[in-house]
Amino acid sequence: MFLTFFAAVLAFVTLASIVLFATAERHDAGWVEAADAVVEAHKPALLAALAGEGDLEAATGALAGALELRVAVRSPDGAHLAGDPATPPLRPLRPRQRSRLERGAPVMLREKSGEPQLAFPIGDRAILIADTGDHASRRMRTLVLGVVGLVGLLGASAWLLARSLTRRLALLEDGAARIARGELGHRVQVDPRGDEIDRLGQEMNDMAYQLGELIRGQRSLLTNVSHELKTPIARLRVLAELLTERAETLPEHPRARGSARARSSSSRTSASWPRSCKTC
Repeated sequence: MFLTFFAAVLAFVTLASIVLFATAERHDAGWVEAADAVVEAHKPALLAALAGEGDLEAATGALAGALELRVAVRSPDGAHLAGDPATPPLRPLRPRQRSRLERGAPVMLREKSGEPQLAFPIGDRAILIADTGDHASRRMRTLVLGVVGLVGLLGASAWLLARSLTRRLALLEDGAARIARGELGHRVQVDPRGDEIDRLGQEMNDMAYQLGELIRGQRSLLTNVSHELKTPIARLRVLAELLTERAETLPEHPRARGSARARSSSSRTSASWPRSCKTC
């Protein structure tokens, strides 16, 4: 049980870490360098559009599709020139960040909360601002769905574990009830190499076996005692019958005197019978 619970918790933590790692975006120096390379590839088209030799909106849209970010082009004084108008204006720059931007290097602005913002100089005529836009909300939705899925998975695992435990306990309960009703030959199916529940079931089987042996021993004892008592009682009964028969033959016995009188009366009758016949 402990190992199963530990494995379930470990699996939950592992899956949660995988979800967090998969949904987290890498806003590091490598991400900035990759974005800067894409901007450098599209910078000639942007410069030409700013010079009036192309469509600035089309060039900005193409760059936004390549970066997969929300992009806007603003003038050095902050006026919106092209791109997504929902892109927030450039955040306040520190002196070191302003110096980098003036040298033509990209700058990543990060706050304690919110998504990072990228700023790229487009010559000396404009500044390209890019951020993740609604990527944060999508990532949060993905994270919430992942957490809900992991909680559901952990709940399903816990339910299966509880179901397996209650099912085996129900078998033990049914076995105990059958043994209590006198079915001492019933045995609970257990795994000899199982866990604590299997060992409890084995103890119940041993208890049922010992109770059966005890009852069989008691029945054998009662059979032997009853046999030993029947023999002398039968002998006493036969002896009593013999004594009764012999006592009836004694002269002092009432039945013996009654029989003697009956015999004498019968002899007198038989002796007088012929004379009566002669008289007749």
